[in-house]
Amino acid sequence: MQTVEPLAAALGVPPLVRPDCVERCAFFTCDAEGVQIAMPGPTSDEVRSRFPTFDVSLLSDSTEPTLETAAGARARAGRVAEELLVTARGWHHRP
Repeated sequence: MQTVEPLAAALGVPPLVRPDCVERCAFFTCDAEGVQIAMPGPTSDEVRSRFPTFDVSLLSDSTEPTLETAAGARARAGRVAEELLVTARGWHHRP
């Protein structure tokens, strides 16, 4: 979100915050043995307060911490990529 903020401001376009566009195990900490412990990600209110021009309609008011497997992350990335391709093709065909 910090990366896109200047571009969004320059273009005057409110970015859509997608909860599925995060790194694998996006929000976590590790215990003393190095085992990952899931942490909740930011809520819609938290993102809205930091990035008031962003569209947070896809974010939840509360978040559940989750860890995912590498296979789960690949599947999620594939779904996101397909959705982005569909969106891009739609923009290409606009008059």
